[in-house]
Amino acid sequence: AHTLYTTAIWTVGSPTSIIRIESGGVLYASFAVLLTGTFELQNGGVYYHDNTGPVTAGAGTSIYGGNESFASGSTCEIRNWINHTTPLPASVNWGNLVINYNGSIGGNWNQQGALTSIQGNLIIKRTGTTGQDFRLTNNTSVALTIGQNLEIDLASLYIKDGNAIGTTSLVQVNGDITINNGSLNLGTVD
Repeated sequence: AHTLYTTAIWTVGSPTSIIRIESGGVLYASFAVLLTGTFELQNGGVYYHDNTGPVTAGAGTSIYGGNESFASGSTCEIRNWINHTTPLPASVNWGNLVINYNGSIGGNWNQQGALTSIQGNLIIKRTGTTGQDFRLTNNTSVALTIGQNLEIDLASLYIKDGNAIGTTSLVQVNGDITINNGSLNLGTVD
């Protein structure tokens, strides 16, 4: 098992390039990783996103700038992010997703319905400074499937903040829901 740390911005890539984190491997990105290719997290692999670099789907613009292939037993932990208006990348089938940022990213972090599939656990550990939430949507529909457990520790998860007519909210948790000194707010009814 190896642990790699970014000590400067990494640029990786061609369309056939792969960043692969195998079981026991860890990539700690305190600087942006600009990838063209595939980001592969295998079972037991861990990626820590702890930078404020750009996050877009364009090739070579972020770690999420190519194809993402995350195994159900992999872990992606978000410890810092570009800002509160940029959601997690849409259409990613996450393994275990951990939200764990301590500093302010500018406000409540709204996912705008983009977070739809987590194969393993969704763990919300910290959501910035006091009063900041991790929100699944505001006035758009959301349909999120969590393959295992939802855990909220010392943080706030808000399902829906807004009541646009004709929108729906569905969060299916196939395991347990545990709240440890945190809050789960179901939000506004349409």
